[in-house]
Amino acid sequence: MTQVALISILFFSLFILIGLYAYRWGSRERRKWRGSNTWVKAAATLRSVSLKDKTDSDLHTTHSVEVLYQYEFQSAVYESATICFAYTPSGSLDFHSKIYNTLKDAKEIEIWVNPSKPNESVIARGLAPSSNFVSRFGMVFILVGLMMMIIFLLFEVPHDSSLIDQIQTFK
Repeated sequence: MTQVALISILFFSLFILIGLYAYRWGSRERRKWRGSNTWVKAAATLRSVSLKDKTDSDLHTTHSVEVLYQYEFQSAVYESATICFAYTPSGSLDFHSKIYNTLKDAKEIEIWVNPSKPNESVIARGLAPSSNFVSRFGMVFILVGLMMMIIFLLFEVPHDSSLIDQIQTFK
């Protein structure tokens, strides 16, 4: 195996690893969402809510809502900051503003608690759109990494030493 083939394998392995991580994250959130039909309602006290805007160096702005709520479940007190499954910042100000405007004046809210793991809770049992995007993004990275790795390995042209033997020089 040549050095180029080895470097190619390492490079495209990074694509595969990133893809696996993204796909696993999205799948984990979807599994939680599917299992949440056994979660129970509870009352929570909303401690804080804010709408955050973050602009990166390319001047792309993402928005998110940050919450903190406290609840009591089975005689224990817990805190959480989870709005819904797979909730992440995005460029959709409208989506995040609606969540913020719904929560900003609330003191008490209804949440869903996982009775098996009471420290897990969500305000809404829905699945944020980012879950599907991240899983699909992961699959694309996995497929591109695999395809490029296969292409580099199948079509690697070995150095033909007989070609060098055919070169004639005159002195």
